[in-house]
Amino acid sequence: IAYHTGILGGMAKGETEYNAEMATAAATNLHAAAGFEPGTLWLEGTEQGAVEGSRAKAEIWSDSEGFNDAFMALETASADMIEAAGTDLDALKAGMGAVGKACGACHDDYRGPKN
Repeated sequence: IAYHTGILGGMAKGETEYNAEMATAAATNLHAAAGFEPGTLWLEGTEQGAVEGSRAKAEIWSDSEGFNDAFMALETASADMIEAAGTDLDALKAGMGAVGKACGACHDDYRGPKN
């Protein structure tokens, strides 16, 4: 998720040149990853402190409904991003707002600080 968001964000920030084909591919891959079953990405018992390098908060499992809703928001935002990413740079920038909001909302509640 972070890798493909990074490609899109780099273009949106002007850190890398906008490329419609690459942006569409990154958005498509982001959407595919956002469609994974969350339970297969974050296994119970792998929370921060239990597994080295994990930043998963225990709330992923104790508030699984909220977590799944937050993850679903990324799936929705990334679906919209597929078309936006390939349209032009301004559309990509606009689409990044919704993707960033979905990522941030999930990270705020379900991701711990860097180890």
